[in-house]
Amino acid sequence: GGDSKVNFSTGINYQRTSYRVRPLDIAVGDEQLVEVFEQRQQFDFHNIEVPFALHFYQDVAEQHRVYFKLGMAVLYHIGRNQTTSLFQEGTLREQNTTKINSGADLNTGLVMGLGYETKISQRLELFVEPVFRYYLRSHFDDDRFGRQPYLLGVSAGIKLSEN
Repeated sequence: GGDSKVNFSTGINYQRTSYRVRPLDIAVGDEQLVEVFEQRQQFDFHNIEVPFALHFYQDVAEQHRVYFKLGMAVLYHIGRNQTTSLFQEGTLREQNTTKINSGADLNTGLVMGLGYETKISQRLELFVEPVFRYYLRSHFDDDRFGRQPYLLGVSAGIKLSEN
């Protein structure tokens, strides 16, 4: 905080990310009776993240400044699940959630953000920041569903300085 032009930050975050794949029509049955279902799949990932970032500040007014943030994050997966749902004519018929056992438990990623801070007292600052994170590895090893995950979001909070 304060009047410095460059600061370092770190912390610890809980993060839940998920994504869905396109619905797929599947036929179940034999030659005499075929039922068509729509299959939907969702993948959920629960993570602990430790980001490390440099903040580069520029004053815009006496109590206000903007910054650019650049760094990296280490992500530890604490849970991965796949939920498969079967729908028939819009009605849920079956749902099954299974644990995903493949994939690395650790991931690293790029952290970038732009932010705005305003000082509200000698020791307190409010901040708001759109954030982008891009992870270097997929959350799991299935080639059909493996993705290079990214995160777009907004962080807001209060910073307490030692002044």
